[in-house]
Amino acid sequence: MKNFLYILAAAICLCACSNIEEDDRLAEVGFLPAKHIKRNVLVEDFTGQRCPNCPTAASLIEKLEAGYSNKAAGYDEAVIAVAIHSGNMGKGDLFHKVAQDGQHFFDLLNDPNLPQPAAQVSRASEVFTGNAVTANLHKSIRELLAQETPVEILDAVVKSGAEAGSYDIAFNVSSQEDLDVAVQVWAIESGVVSYQSMPDGSRNNEYVHNSVFRKSLTELDGTQSSLKKNAPVAYTYNFMPAADWKADNMAMVIIVSKPGGEVLQVKKVPLTAK
Repeated sequence: MKNFLYILAAAICLCACSNIEEDDRLAEVGFLPAKHIKRNVLVEDFTGQRCPNCPTAASLIEKLEAGYSNKAAGYDEAVIAVAIHSGNMGKGDLFHKVAQDGQHFFDLLNDPNLPQPAAQVSRASEVFTGNAVTANLHKSIRELLAQETPVEILDAVVKSGAEAGSYDIAFNVSSQEDLDVAVQVWAIESGVVSYQSMPDGSRNNEYVHNSVFRKSLTELDGTQSSLKKNAPVAYTYNFMPAADWKADNMAMVIIVSKPGGEVLQVKKVPLTAK
């Protein structure tokens, strides 16, 4: 009976977690030349600690993020990833303790049975799952990087807040046209050591999770704003990290999108000076 239950549990796990073949690699499409980049893009990586194939997708996404963060090549963090622990595979400690708001963004995909790993680019691409993450994600990123956007995020700075241990995040948003937008500010943390199910079936209790969604400083659907052409709007938010979050490993992700739709611009700002 115990063996039967073990097999049944394993089958349920595999059905809920998209397979990624080990020999699937980043498509040889190359990085987009910096002169052709017109905007930054957001990669929302819907992941989970109980998903054995999610580390493969996370590794690919980190390579893309690093590849577009090469200042010597003219890149300056053009691809910004956030790992959102959510869905049936996400309910480990990173989901239950600190990131339950991430489930809200997963629910917006309108598929409670969506297999993970799953990734979407600037909320403008399809949702890629399984082998499609490795096969199509970079192609979608390249296409969106090359698209013009009317929105700029300017003068983003982080300073110590009035309360000890808190931070004030300030920035301006400008548009080249009159535009209704939603502004979101997320806190993310890298270097988080916690367990992760691995592709070989093992459990790694020392796995390092990066770009983990921790908290939204705004309402989950963002601060609704009406931008006027060439009239920057200033925003300021305060943030207090939880006691077990490491401020030196954290960053603020500023997202400007069409209300309920495509991300028009995104920017990442370290919480503390390196």
